[in-house]
Amino acid sequence: MNLKDVKTDVWIRLVVLVLALVNGILTASGMNPIAVSETELYVLLSNAAMIGASLWTAWKNNSITASAQQSDIIMKNLKQAALKIIMDKSSQMLAEQEEAVNAAAEKAVQ
Repeated sequence: MNLKDVKTDVWIRLVVLVLALVNGILTASGMNPIAVSETELYVLLSNAAMIGASLWTAWKNNSITASAQQSDIIMKNLKQAALKIIMDKSSQMLAEQEEAVNAAAEKAVQ
């Protein structure tokens, strides 16, 4: 594993997930880890935090290994290259269309 190059947002998501899971487990076992009265609102908010952290962590790309981080770099480069190809092709098509319009205008004048 290459923990040195893991992005900060990945660490934050993982810490929030662990805290939410620990809090959920403690709440389910009858302990109150946060100094708040034990009400239905507290249980609801704890479960919402646990579910939210789980979904957030599952949704995001958590690149922890060196190969995953390298894949992120490759994917970023591929996206940039694809965007450049699209922009170049669009410019080419616009130039061709402009030439066709100009040629048609010249024919109409003759």
